[in-house]
Amino acid sequence: MRDLIQNVLLVVVCCIALALNFACDSGGAVEDTLKRQANYLPTSSGAVDEVLVVMDEELWKGTLGDSLRSAFMDEYGVLPQFEPRFNLRQVRATHFANILKQAASIIVVSPLNKKGAETDMIQESLRQAESQLGKRPPHFARKDVWAKPQQVVYLYADTDKALQEYISNNKETLIDLVYKLEDRKARTNAFIAGTSDGLSSYIKKQFQLEMEIPANYQQVDMGEAADPNILWLRADNDATEEVTNIMITSLPYPNGKTPVLSQKFLIEERDKLGKIVQSQAEGSYAYSYDNVFPYQFDSRNLQGGKTANIARGLWRMKNDFMGGPFLTYVFDDPANKRVVLLDGFAYAPKVEKRPIMRRLDMIFKGV
Repeated sequence: MRDLIQNVLLVVVCCIALALNFACDSGGAVEDTLKRQANYLPTSSGAVDEVLVVMDEELWKGTLGDSLRSAFMDEYGVLPQFEPRFNLRQVRATHFANILKQAASIIVVSPLNKKGAETDMIQESLRQAESQLGKRPPHFARKDVWAKPQQVVYLYADTDKALQEYISNNKETLIDLVYKLEDRKARTNAFIAGTSDGLSSYIKKQFQLEMEIPANYQQVDMGEAADPNILWLRADNDATEEVTNIMITSLPYPNGKTPVLSQKFLIEERDKLGKIVQSQAEGSYAYSYDNVFPYQFDSRNLQGGKTANIARGLWRMKNDFMGGPFLTYVFDDPANKRVVLLDGFAYAPKVEKRPIMRRLDMIFKGV
């Protein structure tokens, strides 16, 4: 009986060895099949707002490439120096290796009348899109094609000129499409240290505000300027000498009436907060200024269903050399007869400012 069991075990071991050997000799075909069956996808890669462009090199260097760069690499917000909205990196389809297929954001670009691997990539996916939609879409995106999370956007038209015009005329739509994934990445980056449950709970109790705060922020002692309606948070990165600040304030309705949330109101209210922010220089305080770059104003729907008016611009320290970009959100809260103002500003002379402001944007957007 013992010999029979040993023989059976020997046969099983040999079968396993043969199976493993077949998987190796067949170039991983069996392994690939199993991964597909398990819906396996590698984790995507790429910095926030970094986009890989799969495009013919000649077209990239020509007017079509100029149109793409003009749309996706225009200036981000108001920063002390020019920084593009997205960082684009171009590669030909023939060099689109497996490691590059793990990029989180990919744009495939080609006019359909040009023969090449890029056009073949578009045509293959376009046939699937047409079969699902019943017609040819002007552009489309696919999720998690080679990695996860991932978004692959396909841009095409019948001719080079038509594609240039389409990109130019639909710039904002295409930017919003790319931001669908990049905003997720920016929020993940903002909370890479986790969430401060203590500060988030305090804000909910003190300000009746559902707002998550990253774990790297600490409350600032405002000393004599302490006010129960104002909370100042600060995150320091000693390695890069980067200092990021968030100020939250609750403004009761003056005379019980809703104030007009005008552009002037945003700047005046944030400058009142700026009086609290001082450096070691005597008589110093932070203030907004637009004599170099004008403020930018827009609005946005927040996660909680509120609509915020937004201001972007530069701040400077009176009687000191410090300064940097700011981002201010203000929204009405009629249930509590108040206005809530969220202000974020950074001092980071040694690093790019766009990633910092994107993180602040995602923190505020989640309110």
